[in-house]
Amino acid sequence: MKKPLILLVCCLAFSACTHEKEAQELYSKATGMKLNAQYSEAIPLYKEVISKYPRSSVISSATSDLAFCEKRVLEQKIEHNTPIILKAVDGFPARKFPATQKGTMPLGKSITALERTICNMFRKVAQQYYIYDTSSLAKEARALAKATCSGKYGEWDVSSNDNITYIISKLRTGINEKGEKVETNYAYIVDIVNNTVTAQDFSSCFVLEEDTANKILEKRVKKIDADYSRECVFPIKLEGVLK
Repeated sequence: MKKPLILLVCCLAFSACTHEKEAQELYSKATGMKLNAQYSEAIPLYKEVISKYPRSSVISSATSDLAFCEKRVLEQKIEHNTPIILKAVDGFPARKFPATQKGTMPLGKSITALERTICNMFRKVAQQYYIYDTSSLAKEARALAKATCSGKYGEWDVSSNDNITYIISKLRTGINEKGEKVETNYAYIVDIVNNTVTAQDFSSCFVLEEDTANKILEKRVKKIDADYSRECVFPIKLEGVLK
């Protein structure tokens, strides 16, 4: 009775030693890849250690090293995708001004292109008045021209936590027709899985025709109701992103 028991214990011990050796060899191979920055290649090996040898002495290290490699792969993808997304955003077309409220989204270079169009339009209106004309219409035309031509834009700010959605934003500083400093933040979400870009607020989504703008200005105290996730979602062309 004792002999079979001793054999069983020996077999179990031998099996445990074999598994431990296999786990350490596999872990060592994965770690070598990690040290050579071969994070994608190391990930499946660490996962194999965790799934096949959950009682090995390297299980804790394999778990933490797996998390590290997965984080580095994600960071590398985001680093690779950011300039591609910025290029796509900068080239995204806006609808010709004026557009309807159901219309368009000024994005990328088209934001400044649209503003130049409006600036030139108001300048032409202001130039129709004699330089010493102090009438209210002349003053208003000059104020509007100065306001629309005062805009200065910062660089695009890009961030992502999951390599699925990228938050893109750009700040415009300028003055209004009263000469007061104003800031407008253009904000969008780019989804690289569905190849869409979604505006996050009213100014980032809509370009208004004159009649629509006047109606909104008359009712500025009321909340402008818009479902941006539905009305302000547009397809965007993304080539070469790592998903």
